[in-house]
Amino acid sequence: MWIATAIVMEETAAIDHTEDPGPGTTFAQLLTGVAALVLLAGAVLLVLPIARARAPRWLSTSVLSIVAVIEGCLVLLTAIMAAQQEVGPDLFVNAVMIALSGVAGTVPVLEIFRRKSATAA
Repeated sequence: MWIATAIVMEETAAIDHTEDPGPGTTFAQLLTGVAALVLLAGAVLLVLPIARARAPRWLSTSVLSIVAVIEGCLVLLTAIMAAQQEVGPDLFVNAVMIALSGVAGTVPVLEIFRRKSATAA
């Protein structure tokens, strides 16, 4: 019931704050959108062999490297946040997030090195 209410009901904080959010918020939203597009492009390069074959090597290496850096930053920030918390359910969620982001950051690096070794052979 709580989830349905949260989805259907309009957030009252948006009603109370009618001033312009400012350029900082717009920049953060733009940066989040760009990061999401890079992560999506990295996922497409890792999952679809056709996209991997058709993408230029410099582009796929750049995208996969940026994905690895983003995921590494997520691991670092989540670890810092987890270190500041007390033992509880949030700590478990952070541990799972660190593990998943670690895997998501390692796979692009392995793919880059696999490609380099395939071209060297």
